[in-house]
Amino acid sequence: MKLGIDVGGTNTDAVILSKEGRLLGQAKQATTPDILTGIRQTAAGVLVETGYSPERIQGIFVGTTQMLNALYQGRGLTDTALVRICPNPSQMKPGIGWPEGIARHIKLVEHLAGGVELDGSRRNKIDFSGKIDNLIERLKESGCRAVAIVSTFSSLHHEEEIELAALINRALPEMSVTLSHSVGSIGFLQRENAALLNAMLSNVMEKAIGGLSTLFSELGFRCPYWFVQNDGSLMSLEKARAYPIMTIGSGVANSLRGASFLTGLDNCVVVDMGGSTTEVGLVLGGEPQELTRNSKLLGIHVNVRLPKATSLAFGGESPINTIDGLPQREHRLTDVFLQLYPHTYLPRRQLGAEVPQLEQEEAEHVIKHVIDTLRETIDRVQPVKERLPIVLVGGGSPLLVDRLFYKYGETIHPPGFQICNAVGACMAPVSWQIDRIYWLNDRTKEEIVDELTQEALIEVERSGGVKDSIRLVQVEEIPFDYYKGEVIRLRVKATGELQL
Repeated sequence: MKLGIDVGGTNTDAVILSKEGRLLGQAKQATTPDILTGIRQTAAGVLVETGYSPERIQGIFVGTTQMLNALYQGRGLTDTALVRICPNPSQMKPGIGWPEGIARHIKLVEHLAGGVELDGSRRNKIDFSGKIDNLIERLKESGCRAVAIVSTFSSLHHEEEIELAALINRALPEMSVTLSHSVGSIGFLQRENAALLNAMLSNVMEKAIGGLSTLFSELGFRCPYWFVQNDGSLMSLEKARAYPIMTIGSGVANSLRGASFLTGLDNCVVVDMGGSTTEVGLVLGGEPQELTRNSKLLGIHVNVRLPKATSLAFGGESPINTIDGLPQREHRLTDVFLQLYPHTYLPRRQLGAEVPQLEQEEAEHVIKHVIDTLRETIDRVQPVKERLPIVLVGGGSPLLVDRLFYKYGETIHPPGFQICNAVGACMAPVSWQIDRIYWLNDRTKEEIVDELTQEALIEVERSGGVKDSIRLVQVEEIPFDYYKGEVIRLRVKATGELQL
């Protein structure tokens, strides 16, 4: 049996699924400020409901907003140093335009003359041996506990980043080191941003792993656990420690995968209405779709793989705005829907909850805004050549049933809609994704694709994938705006069911 846990902004959900994917039990609790208390209550609750002993659980799968919350709140972040390896010192300060709560954790910026050109040629032959002692001393004096290293064109040529990281690790073994080529892709500043954010999150993830390990042990679990990453696949604890930024979008990815599993649809548009936000995303071939370029976190360009989803600033428990734009904090979106459609949330009315009243015109305005916004967003997400079914999930999704009347196809509200994200976490596969840039010299694109395909398939099996379940789910060439025909960026991804 498998235990899936999803920590959302409003609620924390847990489900127990059989090996075949049958739902055996579920629990839901309000998300607590410290995250771990809510996980403890929910995990214990689903065990009590089912009567299963924790020893029967073979694997735990966790999707959490903890890293995203840390960035939003600017709390628990690690003071970080930035080392740039490039021909000349840059006059551009890092963190320009960032939220102050994040930018203030960039404590030191250093430059080392070096770096390579796109074709691998060097302007300066870098000699770290003569510079590393001074750099190490400044890192010690800064008090930083993490460092981000970024080199020019390291997406293609990352030897200098690796060499410098080895020297820093040897001198400062407790220092968390992030290499830009391992978290970002093209674009020096985007990779720098991604590396900095990843480094800042290192201590948050370390504490999360320590807290979860203790919690699961105290509850009596004896099985391993995994995090879900941005593409909806599993991430080992070792990898999560190294790349906490890769868990930022796990909640949305869980929602997309869970909706696909609950409906049996490999291709669909998913609308997930939670307590505070509504996410609209796309599933193709059973896989959550990802952004391949221009991804952002809190308005910061990062070029990190993130779910291809649109986040709307309203959910079932959101305060509403009136026609004149003034916030009405005593009225929640659910209350407005209940006023006009009193049978929508029957369980809530049976509990005797009092529903505040708005003027009829105000209530109609609020609902029209929500539905119109959703329809416009769905139209943008839908593939051009095919109109896909709309799957409604999340705790607030009953508000939308029979109200979208989607003109291009059907809407589906599956059983289990309220615990969809936890189901998605349980169904997360093992994956291996390669995103690399190649300079075409004496090799053809076909030769490189074949090499990457074999590597991805082999690595999924090494990571615990059941051999008969392993499949190639993506081979994509992402074009450049320059150097056409000389440089290619390839993404290859394979997945497989985890062997428990």
